[in-house]
Amino acid sequence: MGIMSFLLPADLEPETIRELERACISGGPDGMPWPTEVKVQPGLLTARRAVDESGSLVVPWSIDGAGRLLSATATLIEREQPYQFLVELARGKVHQLRTQSAEWQAGGLQMPADLTQQIREASVGFSRVVTKPPSEEAGREAQDVLAQGYRAAEHLVLEYIEQMFQARHLRQPRLDTTQGCILGAIELTSEHKDILLQTCNSVCLDLSWKDVEPTEANYRWDAYDACLDWATEQGLTVTAGPLIDFSSSHLPEWLWLW
Repeated sequence: MGIMSFLLPADLEPETIRELERACISGGPDGMPWPTEVKVQPGLLTARRAVDESGSLVVPWSIDGAGRLLSATATLIEREQPYQFLVELARGKVHQLRTQSAEWQAGGLQMPADLTQQIREASVGFSRVVTKPPSEEAGREAQDVLAQGYRAAEHLVLEYIEQMFQARHLRQPRLDTTQGCILGAIELTSEHKDILLQTCNSVCLDLSWKDVEPTEANYRWDAYDACLDWATEQGLTVTAGPLIDFSSSHLPEWLWLW
């Protein structure tokens, strides 16, 4: 049975400990999570699986300025000696950041100088942390490096989005991507309509049997007709369905009599 253990910071809050119990080990080429038995003791997290192979610890963890996010280590081997929890989270984030930036640069991403500097600072910061003996100070520095990595990763993603949209707009000034939402049997207020027109170019009418036929043989299409008429007038693409959704929230109450 595969076991990995991690030395945790001292004096964790009870809420943080409860969140750590949701951790798991992921592995394989697709990074799928494995069923994992997690035990959190003072200063130690132990993850146990029914297989013996390397993997990554995936765990909820609070990041300064960003809240609680799902963080992951790099791929680790199973061993008796425990890993330093914060150091491995920092290693995982810096590794992900450097790998993703290299992959996108190979695909044509132009790296701004300030983003390159951010990635370099996170990498140098990790190289300092990983060479220090375990201590509270080293843990705090690893937490800082982890936060640096997340900030740089956010910058990287936003830069990628901006450049990819610019490239697409050169080929196609107005993107034909469909952006929409599902509308139920509701009356659209003027505020709803304004928001929809600002953000969407399509709508889907959710034909809930419960709303269409609230009592047997009594059909109500008025709300859907009003939405359809308004969306058509605005030039929005309209789809509808499914015709019958067998989930309990969409079935009319009278159906249970049958």
